[in-house]
Amino acid sequence: MKVKKIAVGLLALGVFILFLGSSGCPSPFDLWEDLWDSDQFAEGEENLKQSDLDNDGLTHTEEIDVYHTDPANPDTDGDGMNDGDEVLAGRDPLVADDQNGDEGLETDDEPDNLNQKNIYIDDPCKFSFNYPDGWKIQSADFYEYVDGSKALVPTIILGKVGDPNQLVSLNMRQAHCMFVEPYGKKTETAGTRTMTVYTYYSASDQNTVIGGCLEAEVEALDVNGKQASYLLVAQSIEPEVKAAFHEVLKTFQIND
Repeated sequence: MKVKKIAVGLLALGVFILFLGSSGCPSPFDLWEDLWDSDQFAEGEENLKQSDLDNDGLTHTEEIDVYHTDPANPDTDGDGMNDGDEVLAGRDPLVADDQNGDEGLETDDEPDNLNQKNIYIDDPCKFSFNYPDGWKIQSADFYEYVDGSKALVPTIILGKVGDPNQLVSLNMRQAHCMFVEPYGKKTETAGTRTMTVYTYYSASDQNTVIGGCLEAEVEALDVNGKQASYLLVAQSIEPEVKAAFHEVLKTFQIND
């Protein structure tokens, strides 16, 4: 008896689905296929990545992938300063400040930005530089190789607030200016240092600029106190990028 009831039920379901298809109504299979093929999922995911759910000035992607802060808490470390403001000021949004305004515990194997606004200070390699308003340190760490060893100089990414494509990098692996023909090359001064400016032109119209790159080397120290060359690169010659690059290069100094 139960078998007959199940068979009758399945037959009725099949007739119902066929009826929907023949009547011009979308079948459950059609609805599922439309939902699967929809780009609403991808659009929703992208919107989430660019959203700022806790209104702290950092996008969801920046909180999860870059700074490892809580995307639902505007002040992850609970020190009274929201995460976005801490990043903009060069502070660590994961480390609460004490009553004197200094950072909390520090590790020996990570670069340290000692929190004077627009000044990056690195203790392990004993250097510092200034950067303009409207820019922030996006990341600062020692690259880890496949064998588990770490680079002897830090990689630092300086980014323009609100524009993730405008970057100035220090010691970024495989970052260098490409020689894209046709291009122009000139040098400019930044204080006592020299920077190279590459301008890329259209192949069909060499009067049309299609991009550019900035590059400079500075002598500094590695984590062991030995002499090392640091490479500063920006894949843009936009005025704001050039100004930030110039500021970093001009003010870069080795600290005692």
